[in-house]
Amino acid sequence: MAMHLEQARKIVGNWRKNGFKAGKALLELGYSPSVANKKSGEVINRALRVIAKVEAKEIMESPNPSRTLLGYVGMTSNELRDEYVYIIRQNKDMSNKLKALTPLLAELGIRWGDEKQIIQPVLNLTVTEKR
Repeated sequence: MAMHLEQARKIVGNWRKNGFKAGKALLELGYSPSVANKKSGEVINRALRVIAKVEAKEIMESPNPSRTLLGYVGMTSNELRDEYVYIIRQNKDMSNKLKALTPLLAELGIRWGDEKQIIQPVLNLTVTEKR
């Protein structure tokens, strides 16, 4: 049975409201205890897939996909820029800082992670006591 977008949004919204407790969220929406306890993950995943499919289509068909995507996350382009600058200027989470800097460094010809990994052969040694 196909899930409608409104139903999917209601399920996901209630799931978030209940602290991501799927069973509790579904019980509040009138699902049977057996579905809420045994198949809650399936119902939540189906709802997420329905929403993602619709939103992906809207983004692809939008005349301004980046603005549509920003609308989904509830940000303006200025807020996104401010978040980006904050990540770059902070010095607590260096992993995310380097990830955020990657496109800027690439403009300067500096590339991270392009190195080829060299895999060394594994050498197994067995030590036995000499008698």
